[in-house]
Amino acid sequence: RFFCTTPQCACTDFVSQMQQELTAAESEGAEAVDQLESRYHSMTCQAKSVYQLTCAACGHDANQHSMSEGRATGERVDGEPCA
Repeated sequence: RFFCTTPQCACTDFVSQMQQELTAAESEGAEAVDQLESRYHSMTCQAKSVYQLTCAACGHDANQHSMSEGRATGERVDGEPCA
């Protein structure tokens, strides 16, 4: 996913809370990753979905982020400039 389509939101790239925390845990070492995995496995299905589908940068749901990078690059998906 790419830029957020919510009016007034300047977020340009979707990053899930899970991705962000996993990257941080990996830099801290195996024990931090194990703790994160343990916490993840104890979550309900709904909590896992929210964790994976909420943008850590802007707090909006993944459905509010575009599937194409058209606006973010100033070009349409077919490569033509936006009018």
